[in-house]
Amino acid sequence: MCPRSWTPLGLERLAVGGGACIELDEIADLSAWERAAETLAELQISSIGKCSELIDGKCKDLRHARLTERIDPFLVRMEEFMAAQEKPSPAPLARSELASLREGLAEACELLESFHLPDTLGHIDLNPGNILVSAESCAFLDWAEGCVSNPFLTFEYLRQHAERSSLEGPAARGSLLPTSSLAGFLLPEGLRRAMAIAPLVAVFAYAVASDRWRSPETYATRSCVLLRSLTRRMYRESIQAAERSAPCLESL
Repeated sequence: MCPRSWTPLGLERLAVGGGACIELDEIADLSAWERAAETLAELQISSIGKCSELIDGKCKDLRHARLTERIDPFLVRMEEFMAAQEKPSPAPLARSELASLREGLAEACELLESFHLPDTLGHIDLNPGNILVSAESCAFLDWAEGCVSNPFLTFEYLRQHAERSSLEGPAARGSLLPTSSLAGFLLPEGLRRAMAIAPLVAVFAYAVASDRWRSPETYATRSCVLLRSLTRRMYRESIQAAERSAPCLESL
């Protein structure tokens, strides 16, 4: 787990002055999600420069170098998983599609690294059930899934859950944006480009965060099905990332 100094962030405030606290997935108010995003950004900023301490405390290392070195072996493994699929639907990815995904992942990781954002504390399983909020405070749980990564990846997990949540109206679901604390590291154009590629890199980081994709026993488990599904999603995200990035590049 993460070092003790990081684990209880926000819990003292919830216990002392926050009143009743509930899980974020039970709240349809966008402001509560925005408060969670702001608290996350504050936590990430406070962790800058502490990567070694966090990794020594068993946070997963999902920094750029670790992600990029896993692209090729992961996709070689996924080619094996696709070939082992018995059901015709959903269709397994062809070798040419995996090759295209390899290029898309490499380009997305390099582009995200090119913004020179500091690595920060992150959370691989930042779902709203792991976020407690009160009228005044917010706390994040399950730090066994803590990591060190580009800060946009953890925000992307939160943003995707917001899109699938019961927030009132499509406008509300689509309006969770990086807070000024996080967005302040980038110029507006850089922010748009980072958000265009973050979904792809975030899914890949989630897939390789554990070593289950390497295990020879994975063929006989539900993890094989999950990993194939994540890889198909990455392929779709790589196509969409290219489409989202095109308007950004045209405006340069």
